[in-house]
Amino acid sequence: MSKEILGIHHVTAIAGDPQRNVDFYTGVLGLRLVKLTVNYDDPQTYHFYYGDAHGTPGTILTFFPWPRAKKGRQGHGQVTVTAFSVPEPSLDFWAKRLSEQGVEFEGPYGRFEEHKHFSPGPALRAFDTRLGRTAVLICNDAWQAPLAYVAAHDGARLLIVPAASSLESADGTDPAELERDWGDLLRFHARFLQAWVVFVNRVGDEAGVTFWGGSRVIDPWGRVVAQAPRGEEALVYADLDVSAVRRRRRELPLLKEPRLGLIRREIDRLIDADA
Repeated sequence: MSKEILGIHHVTAIAGDPQRNVDFYTGVLGLRLVKLTVNYDDPQTYHFYYGDAHGTPGTILTFFPWPRAKKGRQGHGQVTVTAFSVPEPSLDFWAKRLSEQGVEFEGPYGRFEEHKHFSPGPALRAFDTRLGRTAVLICNDAWQAPLAYVAAHDGARLLIVPAASSLESADGTDPAELERDWGDLLRFHARFLQAWVVFVNRVGDEAGVTFWGGSRVIDPWGRVVAQAPRGEEALVYADLDVSAVRRRRRELPLLKEPRLGLIRREIDRLIDADA
């Protein structure tokens, strides 16, 4: 029996008024009410199954409507948004349809417009792990040199860089050049902040965009000790010697005398000038 996971069969959420839920997902979005059943732990509550015209696994979104339930609060790490993908040529149709139905919406958005989808984090803090102090720089954060510098002076010995670096086939970007830019950046952080760097990049294709992969682990000397292939899914393993950071920083104490006061004053000056 194969243990390979082929995808998500369905996603389940909580709703309020059941009639409004049915009206929106069938009447506005045009989904098929594939099945109507009940919550087996609470038989007085409906369980709505919506999907495409054929009820194809992977298209199913289900709801438990509890109209009198107290409104929930977002928990740590909790999923709060789900989304359907549509063909790009249909975006004008959907914008018109949602407007006609009185549904408020934003977008569509282009590439490199994450700020229209997400709010940037308000703080950067290193935290303790069994591998030592660690900090996370998410994608574009890694290109903001002061953030990596602050993380290192907050005690980070390991910088984790999750990314969704991508290419659009129509823009003519050279994949090798993009990978080279990322490689130079990551080696710079590792070598001159004298820390381990773990780069985790998405791989695959979606909506005409190619995510090139190439995840890697870089030691405090700037050497790549493990690397995933470009354009292929892979599990990459590496042994991280925590003491290597201490040895490297003793060999060449680049972080010993930070000018944090000067940096703060100059950043404050730039912020005031931009206000």
